[in-house]
Amino acid sequence: ELELYQKALRSAGIELKLVTKAIHSDGKMEILFFNGSRLLFRACDMERKLSGYTLDFFGIDEPVDVAEQIFTQLIGRISGTGNLKNKFGLLTTNPGSDLHWLYKYFYLMKLDRYIHIDTTTYDNVLSELYLRYSGL
Repeated sequence: ELELYQKALRSAGIELKLVTKAIHSDGKMEILFFNGSRLLFRACDMERKLSGYTLDFFGIDEPVDVAEQIFTQLIGRISGTGNLKNKFGLLTTNPGSDLHWLYKYFYLMKLDRYIHIDTTTYDNVLSELYLRYSGL
């Protein structure tokens, strides 16, 4: 999708390269943006690999496969670089067991700082172009 934004900028006559550098290595990726922001991609297999970072936000895809200690480590890393007004974590997942740590944080504890949004596949609004492409 980044290329779509880049193309839109070029078509508007704006010569700005959004990504200045992309670094790939074993279990890591880092993207540097024109404004100095960095987007880090890290494996969530070991808690100690995540210590020492100062984060404005984090995202975890499928946290049902991630240990609770990883989540709490990332929460502890959100002290902010000063670049983002509202610091946050974003988790995207399918339902797990009522015994999973996600259920504890997002359903049982009922703390204002943990918010969940329940959706179904029927909530996905698909464009007419996609529906024609997929034959749905």
